[in-house]
Amino acid sequence: MLLLVCRKDCYAYARRLRWRGGRGDNRKFAHSLAVIAAVGVACGVMSFGAVARADGVEGRGDPIAALRTYVQLVATAPSHAIAAEDTDQASTGVSRGELAEDAYAALRAFVQQITVDRPQLIKDGPKLAEADNAFDALREFLRRQNGSAPPEQPKMTPPPAARPTAPITEAPIVAATPVGSKVCLGCHASQADTFSHTLMGRLATQGKLQCENCHGPGSAHLQAVGCAACHGDGGISKRAGIPSLAGQDPQYLLTAMKAYISGQRKHELMRALLSRVGEAELNKIALYYARQPPARAQTPPVGNPQAGKAAAASCAGCHGEQGISVSPAFPNLAGQDAQYLADAIRAYKHGSREKVIACAACHGEGGISKSPGIPSLVGQDPQYLVSAMKAYVAGQRKNTLMKALLSGVGEAELNNFALYYGQQIPARAPTPLVGDPLAGKTASALCAGCHGEQGVSVNPAWPSLAGQDAQYLADAIKSYRDGSRSNETMKAIVASVDERTINDIVSYFASLPPSRPSRGNNTQNAPAKRAPVLVRNGLVAALDERTINNVASYYASLHPAQPSSAKNAPAKDEPILVRKAAPVDGRSVGGIISFRTDDPGRTVEDNNAICLRCHERGDRTYWNGSVHEMRGLACTNCHTVMRSVSAKYQLKTVFQPDTCFQCHKDRRAQMFRSSHMPVREGKVVCSDCHNPHGSHTEAMLRGDSINDTCYKCHAEKRGPFLFEHAPVRENCGLCHDPHGSVNEFLLKVSRPRLCAECHGLGHTSFLQGGPFQIGAFSRSCQNCHTQIHGTNSPAGALRHR
Repeated sequence: MLLLVCRKDCYAYARRLRWRGGRGDNRKFAHSLAVIAAVGVACGVMSFGAVARADGVEGRGDPIAALRTYVQLVATAPSHAIAAEDTDQASTGVSRGELAEDAYAALRAFVQQITVDRPQLIKDGPKLAEADNAFDALREFLRRQNGSAPPEQPKMTPPPAARPTAPITEAPIVAATPVGSKVCLGCHASQADTFSHTLMGRLATQGKLQCENCHGPGSAHLQAVGCAACHGDGGISKRAGIPSLAGQDPQYLLTAMKAYISGQRKHELMRALLSRVGEAELNKIALYYARQPPARAQTPPVGNPQAGKAAAASCAGCHGEQGISVSPAFPNLAGQDAQYLADAIRAYKHGSREKVIACAACHGEGGISKSPGIPSLVGQDPQYLVSAMKAYVAGQRKNTLMKALLSGVGEAELNNFALYYGQQIPARAPTPLVGDPLAGKTASALCAGCHGEQGVSVNPAWPSLAGQDAQYLADAIKSYRDGSRSNETMKAIVASVDERTINDIVSYFASLPPSRPSRGNNTQNAPAKRAPVLVRNGLVAALDERTINNVASYYASLHPAQPSSAKNAPAKDEPILVRKAAPVDGRSVGGIISFRTDDPGRTVEDNNAICLRCHERGDRTYWNGSVHEMRGLACTNCHTVMRSVSAKYQLKTVFQPDTCFQCHKDRRAQMFRSSHMPVREGKVVCSDCHNPHGSHTEAMLRGDSINDTCYKCHAEKRGPFLFEHAPVRENCGLCHDPHGSVNEFLLKVSRPRLCAECHGLGHTSFLQGGPFQIGAFSRSCQNCHTQIHGTNSPAGALRHR
């Protein structure tokens, strides 16, 4: 009750200061002062009583208590004691001024002693700094006055023990050079796709921005990220679009890696990664993956495997019906990632990737076959080779692959192929025999008339058989016998020869040493030619998109097999480039700047400095020293760079206030109150009033003050007015809460209580007159004082009009 009286009289006192009243006001003013004085005296008496009781408990060693007691005794000394003291001083000749100087000197010495000794502080008195708030301090004070027992405190769980932290070490210095954005796309193609739709992404497509402008030089990161990061552990891919390496022949892998280095295969990442790797390390990588147990790629199909089986016939000539290549120079397709296969076929079809097929892939280096069933080309006369290739094109020799490869090849190119193999040093094919050479020597008389006793043909139009692959020769003779090869002479000669004799004859000729073609053809004196290759993208030209996906899914569904060259091979140490380098203490691999919040090698200031190199002007001028900067807020807490989410400013949320509400959750709650700014309706956003990057005014406002910010929309409240309302000119926030309120017009308190905070409740108070007073309904005080923000009416001193 005492507090209510004090509050009422204080409000009345404030009201009287504004009134230009009469004599009755003076009486009320005096009455208010009397009440305030009475309250002050009562509080003083209570505090002095508490001090007197506390003196006996606090002890004599407390300097604060001693100082307080000393001051109180001086202040409360009776007047007669002072008069007697003056009489004594007069009799002794000591003036009161001198005594006062001595008292001040003693007090000064006492205070100096406190600063030197610094004894323990008061423990029993209530301390506001140790209390949760002023109410706790007041409750503790009253409890001490009444002498009641302290209330039971809820049991608090002990705080968790602090984990030992490792000593902070300086980030290692990583020497790196730029590699270009095209290299980054090798691994981060999906991120680059989403990045291209952002404002910064459009700058990157124009060549005005590179990945390394923000993420730092990438050469060290590129070297630290090994093969396993993309191709999976053990070479089994888990990422769609990335090929598996397990199950591939080391010869093919080595050739493919060299093609990336030379630029024959277009891939900037692979070229940058492998260009610094030596020949020995490339061989180790190829052998390592060839020895790994093969398995299907753990990626989804992209089509119908059953439908793709029939369409895969055009691929079976090189890659086998079961996806196991007929030559170590060709890749095995069984179990490969379907998306990678489909992308490769499309690249061949559209010409972005060239299907370069070297003759050596099947017929061996220098034309010496290493695969049973594949003929050697070395030691053959160019005239015979040209006629044989033309026979494949014409269909006289039945081989779908050879017909597809040689169709459309010009006469000059066929001659170059033949001349190249005519110049090579001949050698026997290192393939197994299929019969008994000694038994075949006698039976070879049937062939000696045309092909020579030593297997070297006397006619350039006929093939030499010496050193040829035995399996190929046996298959050729059987083809003549059953008519699949059209030659009446050969068919008549071998018609009566049985299977065993055929194998013996071909094994005999295969065991003989071959020789170069005769000198009359000038093959030895012809200029040297390059190893012949064919570019045949047209092999997949007839496949449509659906068929491509079906073929790729078919081969991806097959079970891979380990290449024969790697079977039973001893295990080798894992090459350095295979395994991904482990991050040091959680830092980014290779020193790349990842903008991760948990990267111990980077601080928020370091990451923000990268953004500020370009974005330090305009609204970001006041960032340094702003509230958000001082609280360690990172640019990436609010903005996302790699993907487009918001229409403006590249924010992390579609709706700008949702970005602010990540931290300012109390403002979100206020926006859902009945009276609110049209923020949730999308008509106003936080940045219309605030600059989140800092400003020169309070609360990061864009205006010079709170009022100037409000005046941008509420210009009619600016004035100047003939009769102004002081709180309006001072601060709009005195009456309104701009973020939302349960009261109309965003008022902090409902009327008339809001007005009574300054003007008191004595004027038409509903507390005095009941609910029928004019101030208790409708617009309350504004029923009369309509122009509360100010007026220019000459009769508007009380803002009635």
